[in-house]
Amino acid sequence: MRKSNRAYNSTRSIYESYNGARVSDSFWSKLTRACRVANVPLDSESVRLLFELRKVSSHLVSNVLMIKGHLPTNVAATPTTGKQLYQRVSELGIAPNLSTFYRWFYRLGLEFRSDTIYDSNAVALVLLQAYIYKFKQRRLSNG
Repeated sequence: MRKSNRAYNSTRSIYESYNGARVSDSFWSKLTRACRVANVPLDSESVRLLFELRKVSSHLVSNVLMIKGHLPTNVAATPTTGKQLYQRVSELGIAPNLSTFYRWFYRLGLEFRSDTIYDSNAVALVLLQAYIYKFKQRRLSNG
């Protein structure tokens, strides 16, 4: 028990160092419970990813954990232009309104332009938001 408690505290310390402030006990227990349910290991890399996702949207972490088993593994995030990214999302069977697409970029702190080349991190986060959108639309249509 002591060893797992130490691991729990070290990953929490890592998250708090990224956050720049202490996180509440209730937040941390909810996050660790969600990770346990989704079989996401709490190591330094996953903690960093969870922190980055939380910066984008406070609900993105729970959404990612919700759709974890539904994400395709064959979609690579490579630097691409905004126009190509919009076409790529459409080819994946995801048809968001253009204002929704703009909002995904806004959440990342970016402005969407069709001729701008976005790095692979931005592309990956936009694709992630697109999959969450698709999953929610499918869930709503199935009742």
